[in-house]
Amino acid sequence: MKITETDKPSCDPLIILVHPPISNSSIMSMPPLGIISLGTYLTSMGVRVRIVDLANFCRRGKDCIIQPDNIPTERLVQYYITIQPPSKIRKEVQRLLEQINPGENDIVGFSILTFSQYATAVVLARALKLFYPKVKIVFGGQFMTLMGHFYFYSEKAIDYVVTGSGELSLLSLYRMILSGNDTTGSEITLEALEFPLGLDDFRISSAKQEDLAKRTLDIQKTLLRHAPSNLLKRDLNCIKAIHSGELPVSDLPTPSFDLCDLEQYKQRISGSMELILPYQTQRGCSNSCAFCTHPLTQKHELKSINKIASDLAEIKALTGARRFFFSDSSINCTSDYLLKLCYNIKELGLQWGAFTRISGLDDEVIREMALAGCCFVFLGIESGSNPVLRRMNKRIKAEDSERVLRTCSRYGIATFASFIVGFPGERDSDLKETLDFIVRNSRYIQEAGATALMLDLGSGLHMNAERFSLRSLRCDPTAVVRKRSIFSYITSEGDSWPKIQDLIDARLKQLQRVVYQYVTRRNYPGTIMRFLPFALYRFLLKYEYDRKSFLGQQIFIIKKLTTKREERYSSFARIFQLHDRYFTSKICESGEEVK
Repeated sequence: MKITETDKPSCDPLIILVHPPISNSSIMSMPPLGIISLGTYLTSMGVRVRIVDLANFCRRGKDCIIQPDNIPTERLVQYYITIQPPSKIRKEVQRLLEQINPGENDIVGFSILTFSQYATAVVLARALKLFYPKVKIVFGGQFMTLMGHFYFYSEKAIDYVVTGSGELSLLSLYRMILSGNDTTGSEITLEALEFPLGLDDFRISSAKQEDLAKRTLDIQKTLLRHAPSNLLKRDLNCIKAIHSGELPVSDLPTPSFDLCDLEQYKQRISGSMELILPYQTQRGCSNSCAFCTHPLTQKHELKSINKIASDLAEIKALTGARRFFFSDSSINCTSDYLLKLCYNIKELGLQWGAFTRISGLDDEVIREMALAGCCFVFLGIESGSNPVLRRMNKRIKAEDSERVLRTCSRYGIATFASFIVGFPGERDSDLKETLDFIVRNSRYIQEAGATALMLDLGSGLHMNAERFSLRSLRCDPTAVVRKRSIFSYITSEGDSWPKIQDLIDARLKQLQRVVYQYVTRRNYPGTIMRFLPFALYRFLLKYEYDRKSFLGQQIFIIKKLTTKREERYSSFARIFQLHDRYFTSKICESGEEVK
């Protein structure tokens, strides 16, 4: 589409990169690395950029009613599709728009991780279009990479969608808007699926759900054959996907954290307010777990070890931060790579944590990680049953996980263990093995998380459903509003989807009870009393209240109390604090102290 001379912006537009309010914002208490890296690259190319972190704005106690934590997803969506939402919702949106505050011809990009964050971003996009009709709105991020073609075509407030890595796509779009010419690059046409936000009461027939499942699979395969990173735009009754190239991960400039006010991200750790900064050593994942979408959405690339060490030294010098979190899907893609990384950053005096996989974590690797400053690791254990691990394609055994947990404890590395229930083929005996695993190893686990399996678009389960004995695969895009997988299926045993969901819910409750009893309560004595004011505030805020009423005043007082509490007990700060409390004086077998 050609822009006429009179429509051209009078000056170079500003790109405003927005991190919308998100569920569990206390977990996301670090600067948003994705849009910071994107902003750093665009700035290096001469583009004016501003970062707006609304998730942190809400986390710091700004009483955000539309933050997904504060309102059920169903009501969240209902508010957004209501023509006249309640006045307090309108005021809330206005307060968030004041943070974005775009110029008439600016570009506003939203980075979307989850559906609830997408729903929040949509209402902001609609309001922006109402007050600033010439503003171009771009949605990107992990959720849009996987699900963008579902909702994009129907949501007219979104002008473009970026899938995959956005550096070159967004730069290409910026130059297109600046020059008035179309973007350049290889182009394909995709079928447009129309599913507006908020179709919670919309009933899709079983036949249509099965047809939709096939169509989404075809679209996903077409996109993968084309390129992992694309710029999507509407074109009559279809969507055009334009690939402008992908920037190698080693060519990304050092993240400029000065694009944010870092004082707002300091957290209380062991008595002092400190920064925890994210950093990315690689893109994608070398693993191919059946439930995960990483191998599908991004090819695996590694940064050079020298580049990582140089970046970390520069960031530490500029920000004063000494605690980092490596946000890669798995830092130990190979043992050799991780060992070289540890050798090169040992002298920097950092403390860090990372996502890791069990395979490749032998005694030598864990010891070098500890000496290089590793304080904690997130371990994808997933199950204590070897048959389930084989079906998940984890390439590990439960005995390997047990060994890694004990070795980490010996070398003073705190562990966060994640578990998944509901994988196709899981039996009651498999769940019992997982529960026994947690009880047996609870003293070596500092934190644990339990989640139910979600059959994600583009995962190995989705792309190879027949291999996992999943029959009658159906797709219902409205299920995500109810926090359910958009895909339903029937197992080879003939179990119906409602029965499968009930079984998964029951098993999840069992797993969560064991995690709380043997891990959470042990490491956080008095957990219920500590978080009661915060939980009470969250509960009350879900309901309408008058700020001037007696109840409203009490809620406001509770909010003041819980703001500091939430800052103090964000997940990363908690686990760093656990490490400092239990492991600071651990001694390696060689006699060297792990600091």
